[in-house]
Amino acid sequence: MAFSTYFDLLCSHKYFDRLMKYFNSKYGTLASSPVEGATTSGKPATETFQAPEGMTKEQSRSLIDRFLAQQGREKTGEQREPRYGSLIKRYYMIDNGGSTGSIITSDHVAALINNKTHIEDIYESLKKEFGMGKRGAELAPYSSFLNSIQTQKQGLMALSQYRMDAVNPNAVPGDMFEELRTLFQALEVVPSSRKTKLVAVSKTLHFLLPDLVMPIDSKVLRFLRKGDIPPKTEKQFE
Repeated sequence: MAFSTYFDLLCSHKYFDRLMKYFNSKYGTLASSPVEGATTSGKPATETFQAPEGMTKEQSRSLIDRFLAQQGREKTGEQREPRYGSLIKRYYMIDNGGSTGSIITSDHVAALINNKTHIEDIYESLKKEFGMGKRGAELAPYSSFLNSIQTQKQGLMALSQYRMDAVNPNAVPGDMFEELRTLFQALEVVPSSRKTKLVAVSKTLHFLLPDLVMPIDSKVLRFLRKGDIPPKTEKQFE
């Protein structure tokens, strides 16, 4: 993900496809010579460019500047892109050449759940790349995390048949809803003493069921005008 947070992407989704199409065509030039006003080099840049159709120069400069600043930051330790990318490739059976494998089946999902390396990568990604374990966002012990996921294998297999873009929000299948409720309650992603689990569980479910669940945090809720994360677990699930 080029932008620094999921919220950044949501905020800019109106322009994202347009910007990326334009940016990809100009990447070589822009990456070596940041746009006017960019700060990645510590000095103002002098290059100017024609903004993509439908965007003002200020909008495109701001987004590209953030892209370049993110790419130019010093990377230390584990990075989000490599591990997240490997998890997604493993889920969608994409080889190094970019070839997509077969359609996702419940058996494939079961194999991933049984794959301790895959689950460990999810745990490490949550901890090191998505910041869980910082600012009070403590994770449960890995053994509890692993066991709770593998215990819910049947439910995860059942949910693998659903895709977010194929579900009518006004007619959500009851069995899908109840399976998600069970998972939300049962997954031990944070210690049981912590009542706020929406962020950690939604991110975990995104790794396990990327076609169905998107990560949610307080910024996303406010962007969707849903307020802050409620204290009660059932309200968090809703």
